Amino acid sequence: MAIVACMLCALGASAYDFYVDSVYYNIKSPNTVEVTSKANRVASYSGDVVIPPTVTYDGVTYTVIGIGYEAFRPSPISSVQLPMTLQYLDKGAFNRCGQITEIHIPESVTAIGTWAFYDCKKLVSVNIPEGVTSIGELTFGNCNILPSITLPESLQTIGSEAFDQCNELTSIFIPKNVSQIHPQAFSYCRKLMYIEVDSENPYFDSRDNCNAIIETATNKLVAGSSITVIPSTVTELGDYSFSYRQSFTSIDIPNSVKRIGNYAFASTAVQDVRFPDSLVIVGASAFEFSNIKSALLPNTVTTIGTGAFKHCSKLATVTLSENLTDIKSSVFESCGKLTDVTIPGNVTRIGYDAFWSCSGIKSIIIPRSVTQIDKCAFRGCSGIATLVVEEGNPVYDSRANCNAVIETATNKLILGCQSTVIPNRNRHHRLLFFLWHE
Repeated sequence: MAIVACMLCALGASAYDFYVDSVYYNIKSPNTVEVTSKANRVASYSGDVVIPPTVTYDGVTYTVIGIGYEAFRPSPISSVQLPMTLQYLDKGAFNRCGQITEIHIPESVTAIGTWAFYDCKKLVSVNIPEGVTSIGELTFGNCNILPSITLPESLQTIGSEAFDQCNELTSIFIPKNVSQIHPQAFSYCRKLMYIEVDSENPYFDSRDNCNAIIETATNKLVAGSSITVIPSTVTELGDYSFSYRQSFTSIDIPNSVKRIGNYAFASTAVQDVRFPDSLVIVGASAFEFSNIKSALLPNTVTTIGTGAFKHCSKLATVTLSENLTDIKSSVFESCGKLTDVTIPGNVTRIGYDAFWSCSGIKSIIIPRSVTQIDKCAFRGCSGIATLVVEEGNPVYDSRANCNAVIETATNKLILGCQSTVIPNRNRHHRLLFFLWHE
């Protein structure tokens, strides 16, 4: 035990190499250091902090070249002055510095680590120097009141959730050298309206003043805003492309679009959507938690992803494509206002929780094509009064007008409703039914 205690003390002592004028340092080379913390994730600084360009310790003068890994996390600093000798800000450098309002990054900095300014909730002003080529994952995530930011021409990559939950960000200009933008780069930017791509950018464009980012080679719309007008040349709405936008209630999707990506309109305020006749795929969770009122899907649609309309509390009307073969899990889960659904005649499977808690549905007809109904497909559909299986179904039946779905080969009643009359030879399955489906 004594040996373990000594080892722990040694580890604690190695959190920094030396301490001068209230700043902790780690030695990086014989003549360079980076700023660090007293201990991992311990508030080591407060108030106004000044980082010098050089520091002398034990007779050696070192140049300060970086802010180390989580150096200021989660310190209650109100301001910080950074020297022109800095070359990098490491991962999480100012992570969770919730009191700081402004940071000036010296032009000497060429690298900013992931989540460097994550959760700086009061940050309203920050610059990104020329020379920085990448804004990584969550770099400015949860900077809730950051109103604007200028991206440098040197920038090439914008990572996942780089500006996640920047709720006050209203505009963004994408410079000419940006070649990679992660689908979730601007997720949760609820007020984002004005989007423009430099006309000299060979990878992305904002054609026709559309207020969106479009991947030029694929015609995929990567990020849109509340005032985006989707050009007729766009063939795909990318994953998360409009997610969490709150300032629009309608969208007209042109007839060129074949795919609506995963989470494309998730958690948006959109109510009215015109689905194009060209549409083939609606991605997983595409409209989850949105305010959509009706989904009139054309017969060109062959795939609706898992949870596509999950928790759409205002969805009242749905028309499904005749070419749909699979109603996947949770597609219409918790759509309480949905009153009428016609299951197309080519559907072979109704997935787990597909219509869970759709309490407004009054009747269901299971087509003869359906050969698989997953457990809990209609769980919580308390309003169903009529259940019918079409004649000729090889797997299920609703014998004797029982208002139930019975697995023919096993005589197992798998789905009932408030009007079910259980045929005599199925009476011992009643408890199992209620456990599964109520």
